[in-house]
Amino acid sequence: WQEIVKGIDRLPPGLMLVGTSGLGKLELAMAAAAAILCERRTTHGACGACSACQSLERGLHPDLHLLTTEQLAQDLPVTRAQLASRYLEPDTARGSRKPRQIITVDQIRAVIERLGTHSHGGGARVAVIVPASSLNANAANALLKVLEEPPGDTRLILVSPGREAVPSTLLVRFCLGSFASPPFGL
Repeated sequence: WQEIVKGIDRLPPGLMLVGTSGLGKLELAMAAAAAILCERRTTHGACGACSACQSLERGLHPDLHLLTTEQLAQDLPVTRAQLASRYLEPDTARGSRKPRQIITVDQIRAVIERLGTHSHGGGARVAVIVPASSLNANAANALLKVLEEPPGDTRLILVSPGREAVPSTLLVRFCLGSFASPPFGL
């Protein structure tokens, strides 16, 4: 976290956080997104008081995009579920089928379209994609296109439990942050 906050203005367009589930990678990704979007960033990250931080707190910031599976969206806190719902099919369209466990090319195309517009506050735009291992092949290919020429001040933060299921074409284009469980014992 210290390294991310110190170099927040120099972060590459693509950052991937990889490691075992339950270590707080999504929390770190969302905190990094908040620090990027904050209007009065401190040495510890987002200030928590500016209008951007207040919008983030309510899950309403127009420059933060959260892509996830329908399955995972059901388990997110309300404010994050609001962010994710921008890119999910409405419940009425799903009918009685099971929630999807993949991130589709349509979701990626929708976020790419939004990232291509002007930012709300004139600053950065951030897309957090979790879990990156749930990108289907077409979605991963669509994401590659935006990585080759990211629009304006755009940052993509991918979160994944492991590297194995993430296409190698994505892995080589992202700066990787690996997380491991802390050692047990003293």
